[in-house]
Parts: sequence; structure tokens; C-alpha cells
Amino acid sequence: MAYSQKDASVASKHMLQQLLTQQVIPNPSSESLPIDYPHCRQAAVSYVMNVFPSNDCTSRFILLTACSDKNEDIRSLASRNLFTEQDNNYPDFQSLLKLILSNAHGDYPMGRQTLVYHPQTYQEMIYYLHRCLIRESFNGEKTTPLWKYEEKLPNLYNQAKTDPKIWYNYIQFLLDFVLVVHDCLSTYFLFESILIGYHLNDNKLNELINENLGSFRQLCLFSTRDDTRRYSSLLYAYILSKKDSNSLLIDELIKIIQNSNQRFEQREGSILAFGYVCSYLDKSNKYINISKDILLKLFFDNQNEYILSLLISIGQLARMNCFNQHDEFNIKQFIDIIKIKIRTINETNRIKEKAIQTLGFLAVCYRKQSENIIDILTQSLVDTKQIELQLNIGKTENIQ
Repeated sequence: MAYSQKDASVASKHMLQQLLTQQVIPNPSSESLPIDYPHCRQAAVSYVMNVFPSNDCTSRFILLTACSDKNEDIRSLASRNLFTEQDNNYPDFQSLLKLILSNAHGDYPMGRQTLVYHPQTYQEMIYYLHRCLIRESFNGEKTTPLWKYEEKLPNLYNQAKTDPKIWYNYIQFLLDFVLVVHDCLSTYFLFESILIGYHLNDNKLNELINENLGSFRQLCLFSTRDDTRRYSSLLYAYILSKKDSNSLLIDELIKIIQNSNQRFEQREGSILAFGYVCSYLDKSNKYINISKDILLKLFFDNQNEYILSLLISIGQLARMNCFNQHDEFNIKQFIDIIKIKIRTINETNRIKEKAIQTLGFLAVCYRKQSENIIDILTQSLVDTKQIELQLNIGKTENIQ
């Protein structure tokens, strides 16, 4: 029956969409408990998949809602159809976002907070909206993960500047979810959208970002997920660097870093944010020298639990060319320690990869040590038997 509806009139398809929506999405105004008909919902999802094109907004909205169905088969069926790589036709980003926002009437409790959609549906909506945005802004390759499209941000900017109000709604939609569910990829999409938002120079967008500075701080310092904490720290640091009066908040980061009694999440988030925010500041800013002294001292003190965040922050300072001839002694000492960490069997591959990457940034930033660093990397390439580290070393040498 589904295939017989493919050539139906627009009016008939619109009526069919309404009927299918009623099957998949319960009526929020109904006071009676809905009767569970999983077979009807599964049939409705199959109809949507077979009758409507993949760029149809309403049918995609039905599938997104079905991603949180209580029946696992229905959830899996809807999700597979949404994120198939066999079809490059996606709905218009703005139209789908408007449809999602116009139907955001739910009330799903998450601890002390609530979401307008079921958490699973909300997350799938964010992922799918980003994919629509990517496909609409430029021709992405099917095999490339969407979160590796940083170099394509100018294309997203061109899309956003057509209607800043839509971008405002998009940031708000992301923010409402990320502050409740600390999802890593959604946090990155929020960071990406705020980067673009700043370049739009829209007063309402800037107000939204500044009003939520406290929320970004909360996300940076109190997120319990390592991957989310990294992106939220980067996000908080970027927003701080754009504020003229940021000294009190930067001083707070320093205070947390230097307090050994602080919780691990708060100290690590502060180390990451401090390194990033100082790397974005003007080279004459006093906090750049302060950051180098504090972060290198922590590293030399052998703070093993914070080694990853310290490598990331020091590497970021090097990448942004914050080191100079006055840091020569500390840089030599740092490189000697890194050399040992790369060769030891007691460090994880993740730490070794970050150490290698940091060396690459230092070689570019501090040319006096570039020959020594290349020798360390070349010897490490010979010594290591792990293909991931060999590839990482190769990428680092290409940076130079």
C-alpha cells in the first residue's frame, strides 16, 4: 500500500502525513492515557520511509520523533532511515528548524530540569539539523565525520548571515539541550554555532551569548564527562577572550588551578579554559606570561592526573605562538620530559599522542628547538611499534 501512495496528489499526501503523525506522536492535549499500538507506529514509520522523499520536512520530523519510541525496533528503523548514506537529499535547514521549534511543547523531566523533547529525540534532532546544515552549505564527503569540518565554517557563516534570527533560534535550541544533557558532539555544535554567531555582529545574538556566560562557566567547571568538558572549556575560553572586562573571571580560573583541594573536574576545566583563553589574548597581555609560568610549573611538579589537560593547554599556547626566547630554559626542560614520556611504556597512547602534537606546535613556535624536536620524533617513529602513534608522528612532522 505504501508504494501506491508515492504518486498521490499533494493534498492526499498532506492528509496522509497528518494521519501518520497522529500514530507516531501522542496528542499532548489528551488527558487520557494513550493505548499502546506498536504495530501501528511501526507501519506509520514504514509508510513515511517509502512514500515521502528524504528532503520532506514533516516526514523527517516524524522519524526523528520515532527515534525515542519505547519499542526498540521502531527506534532502530527510524534512525537507520534518517542517517542513511545512500541518499544525499536532506530537508531545508531553516524549514526543518522552524517545524521542530513550532512543535516543541513537551515536558520531559531530567533531574531538576526539563526538555521540550525526549532526550533521545532531542539529540537526534541536533545531529540531523547539523547534517542538513552541512549538506546545504557545501558538498560534504559521505565518509568524512561531520565534526571534522572545521575548515568549512565560512560556508556555514554564509548560510547563517541570510537570517540571523534563525541562527539565534538554533543556538538557543542547542543551548537548552547542552545545559541539561552534557553531550560531547552537541557541545561542539554549540561552540561552532557561537563562533559563527560572533562573526555575524548581531546585537541580539551577542546578548544571548553574554547572558549565558554563567551557564558556559558551569558547563566548563562542572561537567563530569571528559570529552564534553574539553569542548565546553574551549567554548568558555573563547567567549571570555571576547569580553573586555574578563580579568575577574580569568583570576577565578587561576585561583581554582592553584587550589589543590578543588575537585578534579573544576581544576581540569580551569586548566583547559585558562590555556585557551590566554592563547586568544593580545601578545602584550599580562596573562600570557602568567599562564606559561603556572601551566609549566604544574607540569614540572609531575601532576600526573592533569597531564592530558596540561599538554593540551601548553600545546595551544605554542600553536598560537605565545612562547619566545625568554622561555628557552623552561622549553628545554619541557621537551626533555616529553621525550621520556613518549618512550616510556607507562603512559597511555592518548597522552603520547598529545605529547607528540604539542612537540609539533613547539617546533613551529620555537624554531631554536625544531631540530631537536624532529630528532626526538624521528627516533620515536623508529622505536614505536604502534601504527596510531606512527601516523600521529607523521602528521606532526608535516606541521613543521
